[in-house]
Amino acid sequence: MDRMKKKELRIIAPKLPKSFIENELFTHRLEDEVEIMGEKFNNCDIEDITAHRARISGVVFNNVTFREVGLIGCDIEDVVFENCDLSNINLSDSTVFRTEFINCKMVGANLSGINFQDVVMKNCMGRYSNGRYSTFKHLLMEACSFELADFQNAQFKESRFDESSFRECQMSGAKLWGMDLSSCDIEGIGVRVEDVRGAMISPVQAVSLAHLFGLVINEEM
Repeated sequence: MDRMKKKELRIIAPKLPKSFIENELFTHRLEDEVEIMGEKFNNCDIEDITAHRARISGVVFNNVTFREVGLIGCDIEDVVFENCDLSNINLSDSTVFRTEFINCKMVGANLSGINFQDVVMKNCMGRYSNGRYSTFKHLLMEACSFELADFQNAQFKESRFDESSFRECQMSGAKLWGMDLSSCDIEGIGVRVEDVRGAMISPVQAVSLAHLFGLVINEEM
C-alpha cells in the first residue's frame, strides 16, 4: 500500500513593501493602538513594553531580542520574524496574519487565544509555550520543537506539521482531525481518544497511543 501523500498546503506569503526604513534601534513608543508600518529592525533589543490593540504591518524583525514584551490583542499582519528571540513574549488574543517565524526562539511564549492564519514557522523552539484556546488556520510548521507546550482546546484547521516535536505537549481538547502527525515526535503527548480521531499517525505512534484505547501491547510476541 502506497504511503499517503501529504496534502498540499497553500499559504499566502507576507506582502512586504519593496523598500523599508532601515533601523538599528527600536525607538518607537509602543503604546496602545499605535501603528508601525514599512520598517525593518536589525540587531536590536525591544524591552519592557506592553501595548494593546497596536497594529504592526509590513515589518521585518531580523536578529531582534524581545524582553518583557506584551503585544496583547494586536493586529500583526505581513510581518517576518527571523533569527529573533521571542521568549516569554505575550501575544495573547492577537491576530497574526500572513506572517513568518524563521529560526526563532519562542520559549514560554504566551499564544493563548491567538488567531493564526497563513503563518509559517520553521526551525523554531517553543518549549513551554501556551497556545490554549487558539485558532491556527493554514499553519505550516517545519522542524520546530514545542515540547512541553500547552495547546489544550486549540483548533488546527488546514494546517501541517513536518518533522516537529510535541513530546509531552498537552493537546487535550484540541481539534486534530485530518492532521498528519506521522513525521513528528509525539511521545508522551497529552490527548484523549476523541482528540486524535481522524488524525494520521505512524505505526510506531499507534503503539505509543494504544493505552488510550485500553490496549495492552504484548512485547514478547
